Amino acid sequence: MAAGPIVFSMGMVKMFNFFLPEFRQNPYPFYQRLRESDPVHWGISFEPGIAGMWHIARYSDILQILRDQRFTHQAQAGNSAGDTSPDFIDPLQLYFSLSRQSLLFADPPAHTRLRALVSRAFTPRMIEGLRPRVEATASALLQAGQKRGNLDVVNEYALPLTITIIAEMLGVPPEGRAQLTSWAGVLIRAVDCKQSPDIYASAAQVAMEIYAYFTELLARRRQALGPDLLSQLLVAHDQEDGLSEAELIVTATTLLIAGHETTVNLIGNGTFALLRHPEQLTLLRQRPDLMPPAIEEFLRFEASSQMASRYATEDIQV
Repeated sequence: MAAGPIVFSMGMVKMFNFFLPEFRQNPYPFYQRLRESDPVHWGISFEPGIAGMWHIARYSDILQILRDQRFTHQAQAGNSAGDTSPDFIDPLQLYFSLSRQSLLFADPPAHTRLRALVSRAFTPRMIEGLRPRVEATASALLQAGQKRGNLDVVNEYALPLTITIIAEMLGVPPEGRAQLTSWAGVLIRAVDCKQSPDIYASAAQVAMEIYAYFTELLARRRQALGPDLLSQLLVAHDQEDGLSEAELIVTATTLLIAGHETTVNLIGNGTFALLRHPEQLTLLRQRPDLMPPAIEEFLRFEASSQMASRYATEDIQV
């Protein structure tokens, strides 16, 4: 590709523009158009400051890119900022520095190391131990909706269910959960597609606040370790080649966002899909043993997260 400014035609923008209201309402015609007409499409960027980007539409091409280590999460070299502290860094620097240390955006070998350390805390026994609490919380929320005679599946079921369980997993006390939900909402908007950098100011402020919150919470937890995830991450932190303080806080924040937002979307999208396909809802009621493959199909049919970005470290033909 020749160097120089990129000029977008209206046809290029209309073909695939994830900022259009029509795309937000129903993105699938846009995906189909790309697959059929321009499966490797040069178009608009997902955030300001980037002239454009390639949009890849075919499954086989996407799989190839995700498996190719020449494509990375980060454009800049380096995956870690060390023990970043809000005492000597401005809020915007803190936000981007901590983001680079997240499991969502780290590249190998940093990602490999972080994943190995975090996986030690996610034991099958710990996950299975959550089952009674998940079932009790879900049942209570459904009973409350039954008493009211109506239920907002997202706001009155999915949101309170997921934030309650992920907060209990982390060991966050009940009084801090509403604030965590608010913080998570800001951070999610910061990593979503955006046309203006304004959200970064809010995300930077949240980064300062959430760093301070978890720093204080971890200090209390060190005095009395428990069965919660933060305690297990603290154990990993104290081991040789363990998590740094910043990595520990970023990991806790990542688990909050990833465990909360994606599950809310799964419940909302899955319920909506079943209501649009009542024959499938009837089948699932008759065959509850089909629930595990049904969840996998919900994730495929109406994915909670539909885009991922990578940077090419060299010229590559797709």
